[in-house]
Amino acid sequence: MYPGEYRGEHRLPSTGGADTAKYNYGEIVSRAKGSYSAALPNHEGKQRRMKALVLGSGGREHAILWALKRTASEPLTLYCAPGNAGIAELAECVDISLNDHRGLMDLVQTLEIDLTIVGPEGPLAAGIVDDFQQSGLEIVGPTKAAARLESSVAQLRSPFKQELARRILALRAMIHR
Repeated sequence: MYPGEYRGEHRLPSTGGADTAKYNYGEIVSRAKGSYSAALPNHEGKQRRMKALVLGSGGREHAILWALKRTASEPLTLYCAPGNAGIAELAECVDISLNDHRGLMDLVQTLEIDLTIVGPEGPLAAGIVDDFQQSGLEIVGPTKAAARLESSVAQLRSPFKQELARRILALRAMIHR
């Protein structure tokens, strides 16, 4: 299931095409302010706060959490796995490995998380988005195939950069003779 599709009684924000939406965290964050309510109906018909889980422990994840907290139209309950001391000021940190996909899916179901956002590339390349989607859980991030494509582009650039550096050094050596 992709962002923007119906799940239960609420609708998550649509960000356009499924492939491009998975990379566009900023648009998801900006839509949190006005396009949907952070209060969702629960099983008894009462309103409950929307819950979001951000996976990772770096600066990118800190920025995502900060933006979610700052721009939400209503208070959100934020979680981060595994998080860090700075992130702990914004969200409740959960000590769980990002490689434990089954454990993360169980956590999402137990805490009734409405949306999971993946920050680091490792879990993406390991297929966490595919696993979540197969289980019917809402997640933002590229699929395993898309993440591999991104990392292969980065790997292709590396030899070109090395060759360029080699040629620059050779040119400098010729100039300074």
